[in-house]
Amino acid sequence: MKKLMAALLFASLLLVSCGEAASGAVSGTTSPAAENEAVPEETAETEPEIKPDLPEKDMNGAVINILTEDWAGYTPLDMDDISVEELNGEDFNDAIFARQKKIEEEYGCVIVQMNYPSADGQSKLLKAAQSGDDAYQIAIVRSNQYSKLLSSGALMDITTVPYIDLEKPWYDKNSLSALGLLNRTFGIVSNITMNAYKLIFCAYFNMNMMDDYGLGNMYEIVNGGGWTWDQMYSMGKTVAADLNSDGKFTTDDRYGFTYISDVPEGLLNAADVRYASLDADGIPENTINTERNITVMQRLLDMLSDTETSLNIHKRSTNAFVDEVGMFMNKQALFALAGIYYAPQFRPMEDHFGIIPLPKYDDAQDGYRSPMFCNVFPLTAIPSTVADKENAGIITEAMSYEGYTGLLSSFYGTLLQGKITRDEESNKMLDMIFSITFYDSGLLYQFGGMLSSMRNIYANLKGDFASTFAKNESKVQKDIDKLMDSLQSIE
Repeated sequence: MKKLMAALLFASLLLVSCGEAASGAVSGTTSPAAENEAVPEETAETEPEIKPDLPEKDMNGAVINILTEDWAGYTPLDMDDISVEELNGEDFNDAIFARQKKIEEEYGCVIVQMNYPSADGQSKLLKAAQSGDDAYQIAIVRSNQYSKLLSSGALMDITTVPYIDLEKPWYDKNSLSALGLLNRTFGIVSNITMNAYKLIFCAYFNMNMMDDYGLGNMYEIVNGGGWTWDQMYSMGKTVAADLNSDGKFTTDDRYGFTYISDVPEGLLNAADVRYASLDADGIPENTINTERNITVMQRLLDMLSDTETSLNIHKRSTNAFVDEVGMFMNKQALFALAGIYYAPQFRPMEDHFGIIPLPKYDDAQDGYRSPMFCNVFPLTAIPSTVADKENAGIITEAMSYEGYTGLLSSFYGTLLQGKITRDEESNKMLDMIFSITFYDSGLLYQFGGMLSSMRNIYANLKGDFASTFAKNESKVQKDIDKLMDSLQSIE
């Protein structure tokens, strides 16, 4: 029961509106630990359990094929929590195994995971849609594949599928702020997988280096609202050094912060810059071309152009997959800007490290934001060719619920907080980070190629934002109109 309550308390944080960002002092959010301290145990034990409204049904051995997608051969983001072959004594693995067996026995079905590299998964779904083949009953696709699948009619409106209740807490309502096109829903971030939690932007800091350089208490800085771009940059300049004194800054040296190609858009989102937003009718609006956004983007370009303080590992390392975690572990960076998926890789690190949200733009910003990796996070969808929508809906709802009540507490409480984080303050930071997720429609759908254009500017450390927006404005609107037209043609 205690594991269940921990999961319920944590996941309820995900219902915070993406417009209600955490304040500098982390007010407006309540961590599971804080709620557990405030509520007497006997009271918490009597809280009603939220359950799905599902029928009793024998599916007579029906096979439920769940298509999943890995990411570019990158093992830390493998879709490995849908099905496992056997128990092995590891809490998370055994929770995955137990969920599958429970649902198979309860509904008389066989759950089969069909896992593909991301592009191959998209091809399989498109081929099935074109031929009308009921090959997959559930699909968990990467967000960079979503727009093509959507416009090609490969997915159905989830709200038409029986038994899937998007009001339940095992679905992330925040994701609807970007996914609810024309107020229809073809994909949702769901607790059917924990993979989405790995793809929330965050920052890691080296506690030993903070002490060595007398930089203060990082947690107090965050809680006091002082964790800003300028603060990160100032601290970073303090520790940056040409370690081998060769007059060049390479992967042999020490930096204020390291990052990868995705991080600039994460920092911009964390600074409350949005590439596009949905209006009240679920129609995307181009919202990037404002004076404030251009000022923020230029400030980021200036900061990243100090290549003695910051290191774009994707651009400047010949062994990026190693250096993006290795340099931080080797005390060659005060901060590593990345995602939650780095945390398990830092487990062997000798120095103590902490986890915090990405910094705010400045003190005037009303709170922190936790953006998602826009082109990687997983979306749960129902293929348009599904013949038995009832079975698909039941299994989607059941697996999402069991993920919420079983896998989530194991992933969050045992895998992250139990084995990887080094102190209680990082645990509280995780509570906050997971409560303030939000999604950017412009990045998700990549209207007008703006994502690529902006990445090029930050990769090459040169470019003019105003002219880039002017050049791409018509292409952005054309892509929006095309997507809206394709959706209106889907029954």
